[in-house]
Amino acid sequence: MIGRESELERLGRFLAGPGPALAWITGFSGSGSTALVRAATRETGALWLRGSSLPAELAGREAEAGLREQVGDVADPEIPAPGEEAAGPWRGTFRRLHAAARRPQPPTLVLDRAHLLLQDRRFVRGLEALWSDLRAHGRRQHLLIASTGAAVPEGWVRGGDGQGDGPRPGGAEIVLGPLRLREVAAAVPDWSALECITLYGLVGGLPGFWSRVDSRVRPETNLSRLLLGPEASCRGLADGLLPPTIGESRRSLALIHALARGAGSWGELRTGAAVFRSSSELGPYMKGLVDADLVEVDRSLDASPRSRSRRYRLVHPLLAFWFGTVRPRLAELDAGAPPNRVLSERLAPEIPGLLQRVLPRLGQEFLTHHGDERLPARAREAGAVWGDGYDLEVAGTLHSGAAVYGHVHWAGPAPSPESMDRLGDEIRSARYGFGREARLRLLLLREEPHHDLARRTAQIPGAYLLGPSDLVGRP
Repeated sequence: MIGRESELERLGRFLAGPGPALAWITGFSGSGSTALVRAATRETGALWLRGSSLPAELAGREAEAGLREQVGDVADPEIPAPGEEAAGPWRGTFRRLHAAARRPQPPTLVLDRAHLLLQDRRFVRGLEALWSDLRAHGRRQHLLIASTGAAVPEGWVRGGDGQGDGPRPGGAEIVLGPLRLREVAAAVPDWSALECITLYGLVGGLPGFWSRVDSRVRPETNLSRLLLGPEASCRGLADGLLPPTIGESRRSLALIHALARGAGSWGELRTGAAVFRSSSELGPYMKGLVDADLVEVDRSLDASPRSRSRRYRLVHPLLAFWFGTVRPRLAELDAGAPPNRVLSERLAPEIPGLLQRVLPRLGQEFLTHHGDERLPARAREAGAVWGDGYDLEVAGTLHSGAAVYGHVHWAGPAPSPESMDRLGDEIRSARYGFGREARLRLLLLREEPHHDLARRTAQIPGAYLLGPSDLVGRP
């Protein structure tokens, strides 16, 4: 389990505690919720109920047959279970679950892909009746509910008075986000910091990719094997991040393509997507992408709460790499072109530009979680600031109160000593942190700084240079 040690430990403590208790594990598609639950229950054993897209009548029959295979014919399967009439096609499923719960040592119940199960109100009523029975009789059973998406039904995990129809807290809610850069870098200790950042900047922190990475070979070899070849195991990973309603929407896909090619403002998105007659038509489709946790909305840190100035970016770097760079070459790859040649000749020239757009996010992550390694403190907020005469990709306010302003120099020529002075000019134009005594300057570099830049930085109090090793956390 790469980068999920704390979540695994938390689930272990949950399963060791008294029941009845419920834990909800949720995350984006490919976040590794199933693998996490499987690892947590490997030693204790569990009953698994997996959601499917089958009609309820068939899904209920399949679920009951799966339970029979796991536990056999449990005692008194014909005894009516509480609420079973309301469960409809899930009647037999819940009858067996109630019977298993009456055992002296009831097995943990895992509902995997629960978002599909909970679409059927009859299943929900059956689950509510099961939970009420567990609580009423003090059963020792634990429920683990793993689902895609962050939409936890109101009152199921949140809330605390123990009243109402839905299950109440007795355990935990675990939200799985993408892996962080340092978490994946720890899994490939033989790679250089630059290699770690390059691959992470292209595929992001998707556990489904990093769990297949072979640390014994170079990043480009992993990229060719896992993503580019016709039989590559991760070839469908990007498309799998898209819910069906978005993957089948021509306009939503056009917006993803525009974002992947660098569009960030409303006007750029309309021009880049090329399927909208007016900017107002973008609204519902952008809202759908944001609600699906595929797009983040950024506002300048110095903007007023009512400011309409927004920038948009894809949450998962893999979407940008796949839709903006790889997908246009799929025909060539499918025709038999060697993946390593396509990577070196077609994709490599575009990679620095992709990383230039991703690195500000990594700089902001560094400020928030590791800023005190180089700066006076970590940041209590981080983001970007932009306006007339300035566009600062990395900014933040430290817990010490100091304001930080920075630029990323990844693509293009190496920065000169004047880059630090130009940053000072932009700081004076920015509204963010106005009046603060401590204004820190930060340049994030791809290469070791030139002697002249390092010397100029040393002459300016509160000026810093960061490189790949700082982001990855290596000496």
